[in-house]
Amino acid sequence: MKLKYFILKPKSKDENDVYAEASRDALEAFAWTIRDKNPKLARELLSWAARETITCNNMFFDEDEDENV
Repeated sequence: MKLKYFILKPKSKDENDVYAEASRDALEAFAWTIRDKNPKLARELLSWAARETITCNNMFFDEDEDENV
């Protein structure tokens, strides 16, 4: 396979979205790799990945609470 571009989708659609989780991991790895050359972009990517992780955790945490009510 020969790719010129690779698309990441860090937003989870359900609690078992391994592709979204892998996308967030890839964003973080990329950010840490470029941090010395482009610290602003690295911070933005790390923030984006963190926000998506928090959103995902909150979304499914809220669903679990609704089931226990």
